[in-house]
Amino acid sequence: MNRFSASKFAQLTLALIFTLVLGNACKKEFDLGKYTAQATALVQKYTPQLTELSGKLPDLLKRAGDIPDSVPGAAALKDLLAKNQDAAGKLQGLMAGLADKVGSAAKTGKADEVKKILDTSTEELDSGITSLRTGVDAAASELVKVEEVAKSAAAPVAAAAADFAKKLSSGVEIKGAMDGIEGKLLAFIEDTTKAPDKGIWFNFDRLTFQSGKAELDMDKSKDQLANIGEILKAFPAVKLKLGGYTDNVGDPAANKKLSQQRADAVAAALVSAGIAKDRLEAEGYGAEHPECAANDTDECKAKNRRIAVSVRAK
Repeated sequence: MNRFSASKFAQLTLALIFTLVLGNACKKEFDLGKYTAQATALVQKYTPQLTELSGKLPDLLKRAGDIPDSVPGAAALKDLLAKNQDAAGKLQGLMAGLADKVGSAAKTGKADEVKKILDTSTEELDSGITSLRTGVDAAASELVKVEEVAKSAAAPVAAAAADFAKKLSSGVEIKGAMDGIEGKLLAFIEDTTKAPDKGIWFNFDRLTFQSGKAELDMDKSKDQLANIGEILKAFPAVKLKLGGYTDNVGDPAANKKLSQQRADAVAAALVSAGIAKDRLEAEGYGAEHPECAANDTDECKAKNRRIAVSVRAK
């Protein structure tokens, strides 16, 4: 009887332990499913809003990219759009990893930890979507204003483009604005009373770079680059120094590096057009030697972001 009772007790004890372990496992599995479902519901809630806002960015970025950095407000607009694009990417990353993050936490059986993740993610998504919507709306509104400024600025430039025209000794005719670099550079080169002077510089007026980069927008820059190339071909003794300049926004070292890269890019474009490398020198000055010393408005800063040339041999 004692032997039977002990055996029966042992069996019952094992059965109870098995039931408790299995029950806890089932509870964990149930909790995992519950929390994963909550994470999925959260993603489903915010996905349409994020998709809508993200879908607006490519068109806004393309339109902003067509505006030269020299236009007042253009650089700030492009920076705002870049921040919106970065914010959208972070929200997409948060939603993409939410289910796995919740699932991993749920497997530990710590309900408080899982709830904290869900609550925090909900708050981040809610505030992030709201902030992104505000940012995208602000960028869209600002884009319209900057496009109008660019349009107004382009009208007189287009009208003045035919103000200057000259046929070179090579037979090539170049055209530009009367106060553009072509006419000023030619006048200096042809004036035998003027010797090369390190203090005399002529600014390009139709060069455009990608925002914050050293990559030339050749669609908008090729005509003026071609004109300068033809002038150099017509005057083979002429040597130029190219200077790159930025405004005072950002890290000075980074600005100097960018200005050097942009000056190098213009030199490379002229070399590609058939100009000997030893006729060109390039140096980046960063925010040094500003055209507008105040550096306090978009228009003022736009004047300081430039590429200029100085005649070093005639």
